Amino acid sequence: LFRDRTADPRFSAAAKEEARQQMRTPIEWAFENHLYTWKLHLKKASDERAMHALWSHFTGVLNRHLAQQGHRFTMSDEDAQTLFETEWRAYEAAFVTRLRSLTKDWCNLAHEVTMLFNHAVAKLHHEVGTLALLKEIGSQQVGMPPDQRRDAGMLCITEQTDEEWEEQYFHLGWWSDVKRKTFALFQTEGGADTGRNRSLRNLIPRMRQAVSAGLQSYGTEVRQRGALDEATAADGLRHITGVVFQDIEARLLQELSVTLKRPQVLHALHVGLRLACVEALVAVEADKQAKAMADLLAEKTRVEEHFLLIVKDNKGDVERATNFATLYHHMLNGWMDHEVMRLAADVRNQVLQEMPNPQKSSDRAFQQSFTAKNWQDILEYVLDENAYLEKIFLLLFHQRKRPLVGAGRSRLEKRVRATYCVLQDLARQWAREGTGDLPKLELDVTKPPAGEHRSVREFKDFVVLHAERGPSGGESAESHRQLADRLPQTANFPISDPKLFADTFQARVGDIIDSSEIGARLQEKLSKALREQSMQAWQSIRGCSERCPLCGSKCDIVGEHSRHHCSHHLFPAFHGWMDRDTGLPSFNHCSGAETHEGTYECKDGVWRKLEEYLHQDHSAWMPFNLDVVAAERDVKLLQAAWVNCREPLLEYFAPMTDCCPEEWRHAYYDEGAALTRNNLQVAKDTIRRLRDRTWIPPEM
Repeated sequence: LFRDRTADPRFSAAAKEEARQQMRTPIEWAFENHLYTWKLHLKKASDERAMHALWSHFTGVLNRHLAQQGHRFTMSDEDAQTLFETEWRAYEAAFVTRLRSLTKDWCNLAHEVTMLFNHAVAKLHHEVGTLALLKEIGSQQVGMPPDQRRDAGMLCITEQTDEEWEEQYFHLGWWSDVKRKTFALFQTEGGADTGRNRSLRNLIPRMRQAVSAGLQSYGTEVRQRGALDEATAADGLRHITGVVFQDIEARLLQELSVTLKRPQVLHALHVGLRLACVEALVAVEADKQAKAMADLLAEKTRVEEHFLLIVKDNKGDVERATNFATLYHHMLNGWMDHEVMRLAADVRNQVLQEMPNPQKSSDRAFQQSFTAKNWQDILEYVLDENAYLEKIFLLLFHQRKRPLVGAGRSRLEKRVRATYCVLQDLARQWAREGTGDLPKLELDVTKPPAGEHRSVREFKDFVVLHAERGPSGGESAESHRQLADRLPQTANFPISDPKLFADTFQARVGDIIDSSEIGARLQEKLSKALREQSMQAWQSIRGCSERCPLCGSKCDIVGEHSRHHCSHHLFPAFHGWMDRDTGLPSFNHCSGAETHEGTYECKDGVWRKLEEYLHQDHSAWMPFNLDVVAAERDVKLLQAAWVNCREPLLEYFAPMTDCCPEEWRHAYYDEGAALTRNNLQVAKDTIRRLRDRTWIPPEM
């Protein structure tokens, strides 16, 4: 169908590819969203399966004892506690052994990271530019843990000494000259060039700090995600080449006229990135182990209570009914958590319909800051565009979730309470009607011998049978199905007085219905789920990390792509770019004649025209086409923004020289609303909280 519709000669190859990309994008987003939700459900199911194995073991032990004693098995408190501790130690030891066997070690994770990064490197080669210098790396580069690497002398770039940096990453001719000049300056008393002197001395520490910050940021992101995929690996490679490496060259080296051995530095950054990733995944595995043990110990209390209740000689129907109702409530909490997860996923999908891809999110951010002439937002935008995009997204998520969450939570709470009421009715019917004519359903590990007493298995059979014979649709059918699916695993203990057991069971369930426990749990779980969903959704829309080589604006193309583009270019001054000699801010817009007619220094030291410069060093940004009409409109907005945000920007980009054309000031100055230096700290605090994941949208 696509070939038929695009057979018209008016459709060029580029137009066809663009159309194909636009058709594929919504499907890819939908797939990623559903995949994430599926992974959440899978994780929940895996946790429940681990607890199921725990209960199966101990109910099996209890049922065997009950079968041997003909439902008259009892023992003293001390003997019961000793029996439980013995069984628990044996189970815990087996659990820990099994958990360790499933935990991936450094070598396994290094192999997985190597495979994913090598695939990403192969795909990124077509982007040319700096990424073309990256090579596939074997697992031996990252296969040893940090201690062994240090013993073998294979240090990460962040751990190497200044002398090793000097030898491996700088052209020695340049660096020797720098050291000679620096030494001469140190020997000059009262030298006027102390600022440059200090810059030369601190060059490598500043570079190391920039590299460490970039690698640490990526490692933190991988750990928060809890996994690594090829797309995340590609983002990391783009980050070290497009942000860390270019930041070092643009900010630290140009002012000192020092050049790097680019392939060697990129290789070291590449290895450092992989090591940061492996370290993050090792931490993820440790977190998983810790959580599994915490879940096991949390469940121990419930298992111990039920175990001792069955084997002690002073417990009867009242205590057992209360315990059974509590265990049933715990199982139904799992159903509530599942429904909360679904509700949070629905909210996330609603938000992503409004901001389905990076291009729309970037455009929305520009509109809400520059177009709206919101000076404080503009300041946050230019200081950290990614952080500002995340802020806009979180605000939108917060706005969208309120009406959806309020109504959804009310409906869910009503359904949950109705399910508990159905459970009360089932207990009442079972005690009144009896279960002599019902078929026995094998739900427990062993089948105890028949006796004079009725047992809890008969009640479980009754619940299951009602779910099978009940209505096929509607909320009532769903309640019966959940009650049957969420039956707690227990020993098949005897029930002496069914009516007393049922009355006590109903009373305990009634206490749960009347309490605020259900509403409080739903609120807590929903808030947590929405935080997790918002973080996942933000990861989906933040997009490419590449920046325009002429102004530093962020690429906003969605998905995998070989060509970069951004819809809104800023003045280079908004990213701290200034004249090297005078310190004057650069107002050359990417659409301006001066930009297109100028010459640019390439990485090989040759000055070339714009098109040749882009082709030589930034071919992924070609063709460099701009919407002239939109660009002219943006220029006026940028002029207004500079006039009213100039003071905090000059403070932030010091030693930038103050410069603002008088005609701009006359046309755009917003008296009383223009920002001052005090606004800079406010913006930096907001960005810091966004980076630390502690920023909370205000109530509106």
